[in-house]
Amino acid sequence: MQIPLHTIDENKIFIKWRDIKIEPSSEEHAHRHNYFQFMFLEKVSGTHNIDFETHAATNESVHFVGKGRVHTVDFCTDVTGGVLLFPEAIFSNSISDMKLLSSLSFFKNGAHPVLELTTADFHSINALLEKLKTSLDTSAFDLCKHLLFALLIQVRDIYNQSGSNIISKEEPQELVQYNQLLKEHCRTWNSVEDYTAAIGISTSRLTNFCKEAYGKTALQILHSRKLLEAKRMLVYTEKQVKEIAYDCGFDDVAYFNRFFKKHTNCAPLTFRKNH
Repeated sequence: MQIPLHTIDENKIFIKWRDIKIEPSSEEHAHRHNYFQFMFLEKVSGTHNIDFETHAATNESVHFVGKGRVHTVDFCTDVTGGVLLFPEAIFSNSISDMKLLSSLSFFKNGAHPVLELTTADFHSINALLEKLKTSLDTSAFDLCKHLLFALLIQVRDIYNQSGSNIISKEEPQELVQYNQLLKEHCRTWNSVEDYTAAIGISTSRLTNFCKEAYGKTALQILHSRKLLEAKRMLVYTEKQVKEIAYDCGFDDVAYFNRFFKKHTNCAPLTFRKNH
């Protein structure tokens, strides 16, 4: 069994809005998406679990679900709010678009995915969101895209000022490439040198970039990504440990067990049992 993946054609450029409706008898299962989710909540109670961290859902807040992150919501039925959906491909038209995506740290693994808003910020964001929602039905797509980007920039600036941002300045292009390659190859590329060869940079230089941006080495970031994928498969699939080890790029199951225990202080099967 695989972790359910909700998909929309990744090559299709789209912006979609849907209201959140929770049915009394519904039960949501953990899943991931191949697109980004921007969850705007006016009135809500309950919890939102994103990659093994449970966050309280509060009124006048924004929840960010990056592409590929595993999550599940447990909201009460009287929720008022909705979700914006859009693909990574929407940022592919220009270098400036890609830089905007890189600056949206709230979509990255390890970033705090919830932003609680002041009433003033809530109304400011909602006003722009309402323009976007109206434009989705009546206007040309280019205008909708500009409104979406304006919304993301506004939220990014509020997020950065809140102290939640894990990145204090624009990332070097080499670091952007490293993160993109991790998304694509973290299960199969096992050494930092695999990535530096593809980027065309030395290992020491990449590590310096990682330390400056995240306070971790390039190898630590690679290990964190592999560990997260292993945790996801242990909890959300029925795969055997040896299958998970192989899927994460480990030929030796015993070495995978030692790796997992070193970073979590428990064996893979114990982690599965506890979650």
